[in-house]
Amino acid sequence: MGAPSTDKSAIRQIVKAIVESGYELKFVDNGGDWDENVEVSTVTEAVKEVCEVDEASLVVEGPSGERAFVYFVLGNSPEEVGADWSASLDEVLMSVIRNW
Repeated sequence: MGAPSTDKSAIRQIVKAIVESGYELKFVDNGGDWDENVEVSTVTEAVKEVCEVDEASLVVEGPSGERAFVYFVLGNSPEEVGADWSASLDEVLMSVIRNW
């Protein structure tokens, strides 16, 4: 994968790598109330939900049941759209980002 040219392509690369690493997509926190979290189960659904707001967190569950997150801020350069993440996702995200 090359460097993304849009926020959406950066988000897609990150989410795809997370899923390929064995994590299950759970929900997108779009900044509303906790009961407004949107459950997602596919890369396409997750990317769509994240891209509908200026900032969102994607919550995932690892193979051992641990929860992790990626905080996305749209409007940054595509290389910076993944603004923060759980330490347990560091290796996954860095494997994507270092190729940009």
